[in-house]
Amino acid sequence: MDIRFDLVKKLTKPLPKAKGITLRSLRTSEDGQSASAILMAGGYQQIREEVENYRMLTGLPLNARSKGRSLELTSECGDGSALVLMDFLKGISFNSEDVMETIEFFDRYLGKDADSDIRVLSMDMSAEDLRIACALEAGEGETPESIFAYVSSLLDRYDMGIIKEDFRITREHGEWFTLDGRMYMATFHPSALLRDPSKRPEAFMDLRALR
Repeated sequence: MDIRFDLVKKLTKPLPKAKGITLRSLRTSEDGQSASAILMAGGYQQIREEVENYRMLTGLPLNARSKGRSLELTSECGDGSALVLMDFLKGISFNSEDVMETIEFFDRYLGKDADSDIRVLSMDMSAEDLRIACALEAGEGETPESIFAYVSSLLDRYDMGIIKEDFRITREHGEWFTLDGRMYMATFHPSALLRDPSKRPEAFMDLRALR
């Protein structure tokens, strides 16, 4: 069965409006044959030049065109479209630390060849939050409980505001926080460790801190 769901992540702080480059959206087509990104900045000449250089160096199709006050980057090269766009975006210096985390998330779950059955369809960033539309292809034997367990690591990643509003599990796991006279510590979700074994040593050290 096919399931669609949305995640909403509160950004750590409003994105700067006057300086730097802001990512407004990332999208892939339903068939995965094209991908696009919307950027906002004070000027776009440098980005256009970087797009041209990227195209010349790699021979891959990447285009930039004005769209109102923003700049739209598009890649239309079949199944590899999103990969081409992600490769280019990773080289841009954005004005918020949330952006690179967003791109890495999108990159991991963007297509049919991702390491899970989750496929990210789109991401839209505003000054207040980040909205992510995802699709999940579940087998006939899956239950709502197993599906929730499958995506719980994603939900955990975007709902850590209990400890503090701008909590980052990748940077602050294993650290102790005092709230209302009680000590709290967060670590990686078990499903995240199953899908990314490289995190297991860090999680083990977090658990040892409980002794």
